[in-house]
Amino acid sequence: MSDIDSDGYGFGPGERGVGRLAADMREMGEYSVARAAAGWDRLTSEQRWREYEDARREAMRLVEASGRGEEWRRLERSLEGMTEGPEAMRSWREAHGEVGHRAERAASSAALALLVEDQLPFDQAELLLAAMAEALPWLLQRPGEEEAG
Repeated sequence: MSDIDSDGYGFGPGERGVGRLAADMREMGEYSVARAAAGWDRLTSEQRWREYEDARREAMRLVEASGRGEEWRRLERSLEGMTEGPEAMRSWREAHGEVGHRAERAASSAALALLVEDQLPFDQAELLLAAMAEALPWLLQRPGEEEAG
């Protein structure tokens, strides 16, 4: 199944990247935001937290080593604009407070993983993607796998 409409807009099966993440975030309802926050809660309460921090450090190292630091900072600001402040999307505004902040952390981690997923080992990318994948399951599909429809 494809998420491409009749005019050719959208994402095809298996298409990944920060563009798709941002588009999907715009479509997330209040309950999806809460699922991402719950995913973050599970991640932070599990014994894998240290592995998560190592994966995040490695992803940041790859961002800087590939000269994409400024791109990452723009992406972070863009995500923040989508989730906070006067221009924030309604579902994210409604999830303000701790739920919204935990979902924002999940989104930021997923964006970081997607930015360098071609260089980051899948097991590390998976740790960065896991919380947001509670709301957007396509994030945990390996590139090239078919999406469940």
